[in-house]
Amino acid sequence: MLDDAGTDGGAAQRAVTSAGTVLEPTEVAAIVLDAVEDEQFLILPHPEVLEMYRMKGSDYDRWLRGMSRYQARLSEQ
Repeated sequence: MLDDAGTDGGAAQRAVTSAGTVLEPTEVAAIVLDAVEDEQFLILPHPEVLEMYRMKGSDYDRWLRGMSRYQARLSEQ
């Protein structure tokens, strides 16, 4: 997926690689299969994503402002 995001080091690619560890497809598959086996509803391969998800839900306007700032920084790079 990262390869398809563009080879010019675009904003989408920087957003993913700067956010944390990039998982290999086999790692994601194992996490998903374990979660399905455990009958989990929400499958998040990175533990940090749960906190981001909670922050988004607790104050959506604040989250949108933060994402706008983040996108602007990525575009400037």
